[in-house]
Amino acid sequence: MTTIREQDRQRPFLEKLTKKDGDFLWEHAEIMVQPPSADGQSAHATDTVVVVPMALPNTNKVSGFITCVVGKEDVKIRLFRARHYARYGFKEKTLPNARFVAMQCMILGQKVFGTSVYRINDRRLVDNSRVPQDEPVFVKIAPR
Repeated sequence: MTTIREQDRQRPFLEKLTKKDGDFLWEHAEIMVQPPSADGQSAHATDTVVVVPMALPNTNKVSGFITCVVGKEDVKIRLFRARHYARYGFKEKTLPNARFVAMQCMILGQKVFGTSVYRINDRRLVDNSRVPQDEPVFVKIAPR
């Protein structure tokens, strides 16, 4: 079994990743545990999902996050970069989509930095036809 440390020695990627996308903020990780079914067995393909925010040093915004999906036999890690949110598309029924990535970064930004109001420049991220197209849209994230 090859560890992340061994892979990084063979093909350095952690330094490039953290330089471009920031450090992993493990102390702010969100851990979501799926409850077992009535018979005590997991009713889900995954038991636990861990969401770890990332931020560049000396900034006050989340630059992305990783999800770690813990299954019965493995762990799947996926990187989501805030600056690439549009690459996930804007189809509502497809997850993850651009709105999911942007909202998750805002929710994590509120948790990590206390930022509660965000200006949305890309109108495709909001479904608010009541605001004229030439006016800015703001989203408020309530603390949890």
